[in-house]
Amino acid sequence: MAKLGFGYLINNQLREKSLK
Repeated sequence: MAKLGFGYLINNQLREKSLK
């Protein structure tokens, strides 16, 4: 569970950088 949450946060940041 914790690993999934951590991976989700990383994916969110990567998406924001990609959009910019």
